[in-house]
Amino acid sequence: MKKKYLLFSIFIILITLIVFLFSTGHKRLEEFAAQSLKEVALGKNGKGYFVNFQEFTIEWTNSKITATGISIIPHINQEKDSWVNGTVDTLMIDFSNLYLGALSKNITIDNFRIVHPNFQYFWKETPTVQKKKKHNPIPKFDALRARLSKIGIHSISILNTELNGYMVTNNYRHLHIFHTTQNFVIEGLKFNLDSIDNKNKVVDLEKFYFSCGPTFMRGNKDLYQYKFDTLFISNQRDFFKLGGVKLSPQYSDESFFRIVGKQTDRFIVEIKSVEGHGLLEKELFNQDRFHLEQITVDSLRANIYRDKNYDEDSTVIKKLPHHMIKELDFQLAIDQLELKNSQLTYQEKSKEADQAGILPITNINGVITDISNSDENIIQVDLSVKLLDKANSTLHIDVFLDQKEPYFMNAKGHIDAFSLLALNQFTQPNMGVLFQKGQATTIDFNAQLNDSIGRGNLDFFYQDLKIKITGKNDNKSNVIESIAGFAANNLVHRYNLKQRKPRHGPLYYKRTPYKSFIHYLIHTVMSGAQTAVIGTYGQLPDDEKKAYKHNKRQKNKKTH
Repeated sequence: MKKKYLLFSIFIILITLIVFLFSTGHKRLEEFAAQSLKEVALGKNGKGYFVNFQEFTIEWTNSKITATGISIIPHINQEKDSWVNGTVDTLMIDFSNLYLGALSKNITIDNFRIVHPNFQYFWKETPTVQKKKKHNPIPKFDALRARLSKIGIHSISILNTELNGYMVTNNYRHLHIFHTTQNFVIEGLKFNLDSIDNKNKVVDLEKFYFSCGPTFMRGNKDLYQYKFDTLFISNQRDFFKLGGVKLSPQYSDESFFRIVGKQTDRFIVEIKSVEGHGLLEKELFNQDRFHLEQITVDSLRANIYRDKNYDEDSTVIKKLPHHMIKELDFQLAIDQLELKNSQLTYQEKSKEADQAGILPITNINGVITDISNSDENIIQVDLSVKLLDKANSTLHIDVFLDQKEPYFMNAKGHIDAFSLLALNQFTQPNMGVLFQKGQATTIDFNAQLNDSIGRGNLDFFYQDLKIKITGKNDNKSNVIESIAGFAANNLVHRYNLKQRKPRHGPLYYKRTPYKSFIHYLIHTVMSGAQTAVIGTYGQLPDDEKKAYKHNKRQKNKKTH
């Protein structure tokens, strides 16, 4: 009998001990889970933030954690240059086995789901300059590295995210700087938290999907703002699609140039859509290489405007395209970039002019192939356009990245027939030159550019040319301008040479380092126009001018 009582007592003690240990383990694991969630979101000890839950439950039998009504607010007594207010409607985490995962330091998560996180980010106008710390390549998981070595997640869903950013000015105004809405889905995700080497792949996944709704960003005192309607990124089928893009100044043209204070290009860019295809999955998280099979840009509309009433900043050195590509700190490989249904409008306002001259290039279609920063690579550009919205034109460019080449670019182009009167919208406001008559039959050119000088040849077929020298933005001319116009028309070759030969002009242009690459290319091609129309060789250096004239005279003697 005493033995039965003893066994019963031992049994009661064991049950009590098991219940106590289970309760204590339950409490400790709950504290572990709650603290880990806080640290993943905000860093160890919350960095001065309070994280509250309306409800927090752990279902140990189902290995499930659920939190609702999560709020994140900064400590009111802690001075900060930036801070976050945030709420999350629901957080749900399903584990394969929560007990074994916590004990073995290897956790497998079946499903991680966040519903409607809403964050507002605030920062002061003049924040304290702080040294940047080097972070782990996997963001916001530094706190878990002390507890876990690996994390495997079958599914992550972060839905209906809303983010807003406000800059607090010195007079306590809150400027709305950015806004975005996002959704994020991942399947088959694995982290190796022991790896902190950027060169090694630390992330594996099976499916990745990210969508972003209407988004805008306009920095305080920044010249430009941007917005887009939609963004989708996925490793299934198409890699990404960006729609409804617009980059534009935050100020009027007058205010823009007054703020800049120097002569520069002002851009407005709109794109209907940009699509990327063919990303290799193994390179999705490779920080040293980016490879896509194709990017398609549909309906790009670019407007470039320059006001020459401002002085140029000659201290700036504009980089040439081959330099920019080679200076990338990662391996770039895009097999093909396709441009569809696009147009470029260049506007330039000369000194003392009332309005800007306009040079439109429409119906731009073509491809750029083998975009890579490999040393021996040749990037090829093939475009068809309508120059001045009138003349069908083609352009082929080879960009050489090998420094052994004597030049970095070889370009050749062809322009079909068009009325020279179409040039008046650019030449008359900017140059005071009005084409009264004239037809360009065809124009062919080739050009070679190195880092400092552009050379080449221009063949110009035209007929019945007549021009008028006027005041800028004025179709009328005074006596002096009439005399200049008379002299010009007597100097100009009004027709092509006999035997259907074009007027030929050599190309030569010395690059201005503080001006853009486009300026360099256009002025190289245009440098031969004066020779073709008037017969002078002012663009050539003196020694080359003499040699060119001598060779031309020798050729003329042989033909006669």
